[in-house]
Amino acid sequence: VPRWREQSAGYDQTARWLCRDLPPLDHTFEGAARRVFPDGGYYLMGQRLGDFDEVRLLIDAGPLGYLGIAAHGHADCLSMILSVAGRELLVDPGTYVYHADQAWRDYFRSTAAHNTVRVDGMDQSEIGATFQWLRKAEAAVEAWDSTEEFDYLRARHSGYTRLADPVTHVREVRFDKHSRVIDVTDHIRCQSEHVVERFWHFSDGCDVRLEGCGVVARNGGVSLRLEAMPARNRCFCRVARIPSADGCRAGSTRKLRARRSVIPTESSALRP
Repeated sequence: VPRWREQSAGYDQTARWLCRDLPPLDHTFEGAARRVFPDGGYYLMGQRLGDFDEVRLLIDAGPLGYLGIAAHGHADCLSMILSVAGRELLVDPGTYVYHADQAWRDYFRSTAAHNTVRVDGMDQSEIGATFQWLRKAEAAVEAWDSTEEFDYLRARHSGYTRLADPVTHVREVRFDKHSRVIDVTDHIRCQSEHVVERFWHFSDGCDVRLEGCGVVARNGGVSLRLEAMPARNRCFCRVARIPSADGCRAGSTRKLRARRSVIPTESSALRP
């Protein structure tokens, strides 16, 4: 059995067809994986990458899409996906459809479908036609560091500077390799009051439950505890599941799978 199948708790049938003739991996290398892809804007955090017990956290701090039209782009700036020991925890929603259903097409490329922040119920980038964007969020990386003790990224985007009261979203992510704690801090730079939502979308393979002041997701023998710390104790959290659009994932084109999604929301005057 090829090692890429052994290393994963599950795999998409598309990967099976694409990798059918690839030879098995006979070894892996700790630390061999490239961590930074500046042209695409992807930053990889983690521990023991390539091994069976790896922690793999991928953050998108890049452009909306390819070249000017960004036809296949999603409004997912500063979003992240997470897997541990080959088990998916935080996931990207996929694409689902292009032409058959415009509402679902727009949802799957919306900000709310990704593990990032939405301000005032608006997408970071403004959707136009099926393969068109009217306004695009621009991302910039302010800091990146990777050591034996931690990985750290600070990045921002301009998608909400178009609002009457311009908003800049800055996200800091720090992964402590000793405690295996991921600290995500979102800074909302503005002058007036805004509604701020943070979306966390879990794999359909996860059992997600509210426990105390946090949320615990379990997938096989792997668990993740998520704790939201509101800036002014005015945060509420909801857990959604299909048929709500808050809880939907495309397993492959034209196929929907249920997932759990957690949306901590704050409504307060978040100032610089």
